[in-house]
Amino acid sequence: GTKNKRAAIQALKRKKRYEKQLQQIDGTLSTIEMQREALENANTNTAVLQTMKSASDALKAAHKDMNIDDVHDTMD
Repeated sequence: GTKNKRAAIQALKRKKRYEKQLQQIDGTLSTIEMQREALENANTNTAVLQTMKSASDALKAAHKDMNIDDVHDTMD
């Protein structure tokens, strides 16, 4: 009777504690996942910007010695 009831109440309290812990852990995992994605995006953005700068530098170098007269001569 009473002994089983006490044990059942303790088990329910334990279950509630475990469920709360599980929710907290789940929230932490979600936060970590979002941070990981943000870091990946930042790395991707950095790589894209570096590539764009390299392309821009290459275009500047290619156009450095070009002038409008040369372009007209080439087109004629």
